[in-house]
Amino acid sequence: MPKVTPRRDVLLVVGYQSPTRFYYVHISGARDAVHNGIFLVDNADRRRIDERSEVAPLVDQQWHRARVRRDVTSGRIEVFFDDRSAPIMTATDRTLDRGRVGVGSFEDTAEFLAVRVEGAASAVR
Repeated sequence: MPKVTPRRDVLLVVGYQSPTRFYYVHISGARDAVHNGIFLVDNADRRRIDERSEVAPLVDQQWHRARVRRDVTSGRIEVFFDDRSAPIMTATDRTLDRGRVGVGSFEDTAEFLAVRVEGAASAVR
């Protein structure tokens, strides 16, 4: 049985405009109000904008594949994990219409084997 690490986490940042304005996806091995969610930071404390996920994907030490799909026009943010065809988290918010992407972690030294960013040329300003 794999070792369970309930607080493992990784952050995938989209729409980063400044240290006080961005969205982030928090993927973790825990399921509660501050783990495993899509959050908006907009010149205030983070605000959860998704429905709480029932999936706690980071419960082992294996490599995983995470993908964030964001449609700036509709405000839709979807998070896919490993080979699941349906997103494990979704949110719709149009507060931030542009920004950078990034990766990180609150509590771990997250490792990334490969990072790929794709976007439409019309979305670049």
